[in-house]
Amino acid sequence: MISFKESSVYVENNLKLRTYPLAIQFFETPEEMLKDVPKIRIWPDLLSFCQYVGIARTAGWTIGVTAKNLSMPDCMFTLGLAPLPEEGYMDGETYEGVWCRTRPEAVKYTQSRPRIPFGKHTAIAISPIASGRLSNPQITLFYGTPAQMNLLLNAAQWESYERFKFYFCGEGSCGDSLAECYINRKIFLTIPCFGERRFGCVQDDELEVAIPPERLLEIENGLKGLKKAGTAAYPITTFGQMSSPLPAISMVYPQLSDYIKAVGRGEFLKRIPRDKKSN
Repeated sequence: MISFKESSVYVENNLKLRTYPLAIQFFETPEEMLKDVPKIRIWPDLLSFCQYVGIARTAGWTIGVTAKNLSMPDCMFTLGLAPLPEEGYMDGETYEGVWCRTRPEAVKYTQSRPRIPFGKHTAIAISPIASGRLSNPQITLFYGTPAQMNLLLNAAQWESYERFKFYFCGEGSCGDSLAECYINRKIFLTIPCFGERRFGCVQDDELEVAIPPERLLEIENGLKGLKKAGTAAYPITTFGQMSSPLPAISMVYPQLSDYIKAVGRGEFLKRIPRDKKSN
């Protein structure tokens, strides 16, 4: 079992997140979920998956989800809780004139959406990571402002750089974050969709990112590294639109000062001067 709880708490506190980061774990049967997860709640009404996520990340509750307590078939298909219907869905009929003007465009929409394969599990538990109630989650889910997500992804690049890609299929952001993360075991940021905002109460200034739990220690170390290097920390202090950033840039990139001075003299140096930071 990967230890990630402490790293999640560090990330939450360091970035001053407004809601709880979540752990999401998939179970073969509801019975297994109920036996394994303490203090889990099964909602008496039919809600969308983003509503359950909203409850967990704001109220701090642990929620159990099956196809039987979901109000949206899309949630079931995306999360692998129900098989895709042969007709009326993948052929674009459901979304023609709703999210796409024509049937061919609606087909593109339905066929492009990522989905967790059906048949591997029948129950999903959602819980704040800090509660420690989920023993082996496959996904962690964070919500935050663009600035908070900016630094979180910067931190993930600190030890093993990659240029992150993100997707926006349209309506169905749980696919662009959760399903992509589950399938590819990579970090996926997305823009919360209309449904998440209308039903899950995601705020105007929030983005979401799904992260494999095994990456959280790396992100913790990245935040520490950025802070120690003097590069960045949250909150990001503003410098002002009419003040030259040169003093601040020179502190972070002292090797660039000579290049900037040379440009001021009308010269373009063929090489960047050596780093002048003291060891």
